[in-house]
Amino acid sequence: MTISDHDRKILWGRSGSRCALCRTPLVAAKTTTDPEAIVGDECHIVARARGGPRAGDLPDNDAYDNLILLCKVHHKVVDGQPIEYPIDRLRRMKEEHEAWVTDTLGSSGQPSQIEVVDDPSAPPAHLTLLSTGAEVWEIVRSPHASRFHGLEDDDADQEAVEVSDQFLQDAHDWGLIGDDLEVEGPAALRRAKRALEEGVKELRARNLVVFGSRHARIVRGGVGPPARWYEVTLEVVRSDDPRITTEPPATDPQ
Repeated sequence: MTISDHDRKILWGRSGSRCALCRTPLVAAKTTTDPEAIVGDECHIVARARGGPRAGDLPDNDAYDNLILLCKVHHKVVDGQPIEYPIDRLRRMKEEHEAWVTDTLGSSGQPSQIEVVDDPSAPPAHLTLLSTGAEVWEIVRSPHASRFHGLEDDDADQEAVEVSDQFLQDAHDWGLIGDDLEVEGPAALRRAKRALEEGVKELRARNLVVFGSRHARIVRGGVGPPARWYEVTLEVVRSDDPRITTEPPATDPQ
């Protein structure tokens, strides 16, 4: 079975198009070059697949009662920590979030349109060469949106393509749990940087390099105050790419 349009509309409507855990807006406004982007996931409280997080038998796993709307970061956290987020807790968090949406809209009326706009105080985004795992970490940590570009099959041999794909996947996964690593402390952050450092070395061994940028924008509208919105870009290219520079990566302060 799949999630019905009826249940999907109820889920997004009652959730206010926001993550049930952090209340981050889940629709990024269109830009001059791209359409709107959906940055949220319709997540199962009780997993559909056997052996999945909080797996169990339900008459209909795709029904509204078994769904919770989450940002991609908290989707990863919730599924990766099923003991910390058991069924009862997720259902309670969903109820509390939907009650918050109802109360907020009831007191302030129809919210304004949610949009992501450029932050005039932030420097322009540009890709720069990342030479260390620490530099990669400063780019990918806790993003709200990301764009990763690897090698095409006709750009290099298949093994180089696979190394590129694996590095980007690892960088994506480490970045998604950035907030949790910050809470865990310095040892956890060093672990992430070391893993990314190994990835950079593997790229270098295949005559590949990685460029990245971290662009601060502002999300506004809806039912909350304006907030920073970080867009992350990583691109793996061949080492003879003409864009290679020795300039350090530009990051935006939080």
